[in-house]
Amino acid sequence: MREKMKDECAMQIVDAQIHLWATGLPSNLSHRQVTAFTAAEAIGLMDEGGVDAAVIHPPGWDPNSTDLAFAAVRDYPGRFAIMGALPLDRAESRTRIAGWRDQPGRLGLRYGFLGDPARRWLHEGALDFKRSDALPGCFDHIIRAAREPEEAVLVLVRRVAAQVPTL
Repeated sequence: MREKMKDECAMQIVDAQIHLWATGLPSNLSHRQVTAFTAAEAIGLMDEGGVDAAVIHPPGWDPNSTDLAFAAVRDYPGRFAIMGALPLDRAESRTRIAGWRDQPGRLGLRYGFLGDPARRWLHEGALDFKRSDALPGCFDHIIRAAREPEEAVLVLVRRVAAQVPTL
């Protein structure tokens, strides 16, 4: 079925966020409540559903989930990519930004800023050091979007996407 779908449709279907983990139960009850969810299991479900690729966001409840993500990228070329996260409250993160996307499978960084203290950092300027030459303008746009009133965020995201197509 998967081959037939590929021949009939030129559009690639990518799941924008999945988690892989090997230890612990997810802290969010809306996630699968199993102690492990592997790349092989994800591939099986992706193939069954006609999904070509997926972006892995390593979950916080498994401290080794980033290593699992790197293994998935290595073991299933073209099927997985990774969105990571640097600890925003640590100074050593500054030096890691420059080579972040040089790592295999790394697409970029992902943050939610859903609660304090992270949400407060946006308004206090604590994240201003992220405006580096390594990712020109990207953090400026993200920080500005997060500071906007919620009803204006979609308009801003549309504008940013047009201005920074590599974001």
